[in-house]
Amino acid sequence: MEAVWNISLRSQSPEASPPAYSVSQSDSISSTVYTVDVGSSGGSFQERISVLNSMSAILDLDTVAGEQRFMVLDNPSNSQFTSGLRAEDEDHRLAYSLLHAQATLLESVQRFKGILVIVCKGPMPSDALLVLGCADIVLAEETATFSFPEVRRGLVPGMVSLAAKQRLPEAACRRLMLTGEQIGAAEASQLGLVDHLVGEDWAEERKSFLMRLGRI
Repeated sequence: MEAVWNISLRSQSPEASPPAYSVSQSDSISSTVYTVDVGSSGGSFQERISVLNSMSAILDLDTVAGEQRFMVLDNPSNSQFTSGLRAEDEDHRLAYSLLHAQATLLESVQRFKGILVIVCKGPMPSDALLVLGCADIVLAEETATFSFPEVRRGLVPGMVSLAAKQRLPEAACRRLMLTGEQIGAAEASQLGLVDHLVGEDWAEERKSFLMRLGRI
């Protein structure tokens, strides 16, 4: 995958947030599906760092050119990200660690040699847009939603905005990043953030979709 940014925050020491994700066996189309609970990134820097580290760890697993890697971003609790972060976590040291984790994820995406397919389930935090903007294919359940909630606290999406602009039109970026408005999967599909809408049981739809793309 072609590198888009040259970002280095190696001088910042990341907080110890071990990656956490689940692995399940699938069909012959993709033998492994990796799932990250993005609902755990309820707003605190530490929680957001853990989710970012999990996505980076999945991308850093050994891969070969052309391999299809499915990463499911799941929010089983349907947590709504309305504040962006919590006041007790407004710590400069953690803020630097969050930036480091975001930069690390972008670097992991740039190094990834395979075909990255993202599946969105439920409300998505803005950090998820870091990897959505760089994905080859983005699928979303009809109940998925997308937003930049941090702007409601007077914060700037920062690196997230760089990735989002890879998929969202400029006018849509301005509207969403200025208002913090939440959009549904249907509108996200119209804007180009999502490539295809799927149902809750998306295995067969995934197979059909990839066959139409000539990936298998």
